[in-house]
Amino acid sequence: MGRKKKHPGRLPGRIDLRNVEKQVQQALYLQQTGYLSQAEAIYKNVLQSFPGQPDCLHFLGMLYLQAGNSDLAVQYVEKSLQGNTTNAVYHNNYGLVLSRQNKPDAAIREYRRAIELQPDYADAWYNLALACTSKGDLQQAEAAYKEAVRFRPGYIKALYNLASVQELQSRYDDASKTIEQILKLSPDSAEAHNILGAALTKIGGVKNLKRAEYHFWEALKFRPDYLEAYNNLGALLEETNNLEGAIKCYSRVVEIEPQHTEAILNLAHVLIKDEQVSRAEGLLSEILKKNPKEYRALVGMGHIRRTVGDFAGAEEFYISARDINPAEPAIYVGLSGCKKITADDIELINTLKDHSNLDATVNYALGKVFNDIGDYDKAFSYYHRANEIRNNRIDYDVGENALITDRIISFFTGDVIRKMQAGGNNTELPVFVLGTPRSGTTLTEQIISSHPDVHGAGELRFISRQINKLKKSAEETRGYPECISNLTQADIHSLAGEYIQKVTALCPDKPVKRITDKMPANFLYIGYILGLFPNAKIIHCRRHPLDACLSIYFQSFSSGHRYSFDLVKLGYWYRDYLRLMEHWNSVTGDHIYNLDYNDTVNDTEAAAKNIIRFCGLEWNEQCLQFYKTERTVNTASKWQVRQPIYKSSLERWKRYDKYIGPLKEILAGYY
Repeated sequence: MGRKKKHPGRLPGRIDLRNVEKQVQQALYLQQTGYLSQAEAIYKNVLQSFPGQPDCLHFLGMLYLQAGNSDLAVQYVEKSLQGNTTNAVYHNNYGLVLSRQNKPDAAIREYRRAIELQPDYADAWYNLALACTSKGDLQQAEAAYKEAVRFRPGYIKALYNLASVQELQSRYDDASKTIEQILKLSPDSAEAHNILGAALTKIGGVKNLKRAEYHFWEALKFRPDYLEAYNNLGALLEETNNLEGAIKCYSRVVEIEPQHTEAILNLAHVLIKDEQVSRAEGLLSEILKKNPKEYRALVGMGHIRRTVGDFAGAEEFYISARDINPAEPAIYVGLSGCKKITADDIELINTLKDHSNLDATVNYALGKVFNDIGDYDKAFSYYHRANEIRNNRIDYDVGENALITDRIISFFTGDVIRKMQAGGNNTELPVFVLGTPRSGTTLTEQIISSHPDVHGAGELRFISRQINKLKKSAEETRGYPECISNLTQADIHSLAGEYIQKVTALCPDKPVKRITDKMPANFLYIGYILGLFPNAKIIHCRRHPLDACLSIYFQSFSSGHRYSFDLVKLGYWYRDYLRLMEHWNSVTGDHIYNLDYNDTVNDTEAAAKNIIRFCGLEWNEQCLQFYKTERTVNTASKWQVRQPIYKSSLERWKRYDKYIGPLKEILAGYY
């Protein structure tokens, strides 16, 4: 029934009428400071002498609500109202009790009664807005929040929720103006900065997300141990694909408060994304030891089993989570990724539909479901809706990406690469598998890593992190690639050594001849990579442009793939990629092996033998059993790569031809 604290002193004996108010106030103070048992005893003692005392009945009812017993709360609060129907506070609190019992209509009735009795009752307006929001009546909620702020101009919680409601109605300018009011009220308040950051995060868009990050850091400046701000910042960094930063934020929360379950769950989730599966599994296992019914941990364990190819085990975890909380959408998203869906999976399909309103992830899952079934019209409608939701939160500058591509092409001449190689490391250890997402990189790495002399390291961020450090240490105006122009031969040798040290640490107990780095976006850094490693093997996976783009569009990528949520933006991004790869092939000679996805699918054995030969290895039959290889695969291909080769992905774009006119127009001449 809540916290039980020892409190000095003793309870009074029989109470006379003159002491009732004093005793009720004493009990109320104890209740507000957490001494629930002592407060309850005083209330009951008063009621023995005066059974109908309204304040005593009312506050005892609210104590039971505070302790989590809404049935007793209703009983006592209703008794208090029998003799005091004109008390606005009583009606407002009764509304809170009814809201806790999930009776929004009855709660709204009580909040409105409180407002009739006291029109300037800001808290009642605020609670009315919450109840209207729960019913989906956003216009009424907005009006009520505005009234709450009108009567209490410094009501920060109401302003924050007002901004959220405006954002839900896609009125982003109004929401921005509202959240600016928050900071004006408390410019040096950690709470205000945190609330403003949270509101900006909900509104989305690159500018707002950058502003949100600033305000979270301001909140932490004013309060360095502000756990909520760290959690919010971690979620923001995760959304913007800064997994390293998100891990640091969640880890900081756990460092300050080791039992912070939400932060531990968040940390485990982002660790799974970052392919630190063992660490994530350890965290989730500890949570489940203490609370076997923590459904969020069960969902996380399901995700882990999927990444290692144990789809039956993943289903068991998802089903266990469903038995505890059948309303959690992530459960059904996970289940939809464990197998190919058929029309017989009607319960799963209908449940996903029930959660598809504003959840992009669920809409992506439904797109996958109807693609599996063969209803391509419905599939595209859900994929399109998912991307609309994401695109509303993301800015992407097509012109800026084209300029960056031009700068890379202009900078990395053959002479520049050869000059860098004078300081490079001549090891043949690294094999870089790259290309666009969904171009066959996962399949290719799985074939190579099935060789006993190879370790498949997955999608490593070591190269991009080196580039980011170089950008930070260079002049502000010098981004990539200009940031590497002043590297000495010693610098290059050191950077190459740093990379080799990190990748070899990934397989300390296994002597290998090659280690694969399957980060698709490394196609941006081929010149830099060959400068560090003149003998590196680079395998460029390429696919029919329309198949590749459509497959990208159909994936629930993080915000790091900002180009992927709109077909026009995606088309221009892909065209820049093609221009850049044409350049790399022209200046690097035979250092790049261009592998067509169609060749791998149509004649897997021949393609696999060519790949292994290019890597400088002897052929091994295990490379044809790639789908049996037990290793973590944490990409969008985690299901497909566990299956034997299938050809249904070839010319997939033709099933969606009528929807991809803009893409075909932009990429005309490239396919």
